[in-house]
Amino acid sequence: MKKLFSLGLMAWMMVGLVACQTPAASESESLSVELQALQERIETLETENDTLKAALSATQSSEDTVTFVVESDTPLVRTMAFDASESAEPMTLLLRALGEENVTYSESEFGIFIESIGSMVPDYGSYIMIERNNTPLSVGFAEAPIEDGDVFRFSLVYWDLQAAQLNESIEHFKASVGPTYISAFNYDVLHAVALNQDALDLSYVARGTDEITALKDLLILKALGDDISQAARVYAENFETTVLFRASLGMMALDGTDAYDSVLNAYMTRVENLEISTVSFDDLAMTVMHLKDETPAEIEAAWRDQLTMLNNAPSLAFAILSLIAMDENPYDVTHQEGLSLPETLMQLQTADGGFLYDFTSGPLSTQQFSSPQSFLALSALHAYLNARPAVPYE
Repeated sequence: MKKLFSLGLMAWMMVGLVACQTPAASESESLSVELQALQERIETLETENDTLKAALSATQSSEDTVTFVVESDTPLVRTMAFDASESAEPMTLLLRALGEENVTYSESEFGIFIESIGSMVPDYGSYIMIERNNTPLSVGFAEAPIEDGDVFRFSLVYWDLQAAQLNESIEHFKASVGPTYISAFNYDVLHAVALNQDALDLSYVARGTDEITALKDLLILKALGDDISQAARVYAENFETTVLFRASLGMMALDGTDAYDSVLNAYMTRVENLEISTVSFDDLAMTVMHLKDETPAEIEAAWRDQLTMLNNAPSLAFAILSLIAMDENPYDVTHQEGLSLPETLMQLQTADGGFLYDFTSGPLSTQQFSSPQSFLALSALHAYLNARPAVPYE
């Protein structure tokens, strides 16, 4: 552009010189020399300009584009130019377009496998489908042909219907009622969020001075990943074994702290002297969650006898959680109504995202403990299926 401007300026100067009145002889000779020099400069610039035009034309004719679309929660669209005269490699262009930090992949004898792209990370039962111009690739991405104007689309597709249903249920809760429970520091939901590996930016100050509030403080701080040493000491000082469910929950919360051993004897004495016929399923399930394969045979037998006959969301939730603690897949246990335990629980989820206590209870029951406990159980199940730590509270 600068050279083209110079051409125009010089041409204007030549016209101006010609248009002037006839000068004296000496001035005429001087102007003639200047005019000749300008004419030579214009000819030089015209030659250079022609060369630049030819180079620009060659560049434009060989530059094509390809677009990459990642259909994640926040769609990502990037268009990349490439030289059509050279061999274009899809993976190279993808990494340039999105940045190497946004694409995780591995290589094997079968080619390149994309493990994640942008915020899209396939979990159990799903995979990343790649389409070229709205047609699924029939070859590996690295071997895919590329032409000018191609659009490669990446989307998450579930091949396992149970996994799809589980993911949909969890996301529905998170998007609808989840924020309300998080802002209220519901410890079940906070532990579920931690299991889902979602970030939590919350600040909490422990205030407990009795068993119940001290346990709540401990559970909340543990879910947030904060220092629990002081909260653990306060809770241990107020520890009680009267309610087995709460005692087992407390033992899980104390796990990994110095305070655990200080209350262990009192807890085990309670367990060993348990009158099983007087204990609810939820109490048994929480005890199994804590003791796992060290659960006394009588408690485990009573727990297993009731697994298929549960009729409310909290009990179904604790059945799922305790099975996971025992390293057993809850989908392998069929409820007496014919569905697996997780599918039976998800039947109780409402359009608003919460979970009814049971099929005969009203909508208000979702606002109590059945919703957060159900969400926790399904989040733990999702973590378990994806081979991540899945037992909450610990």
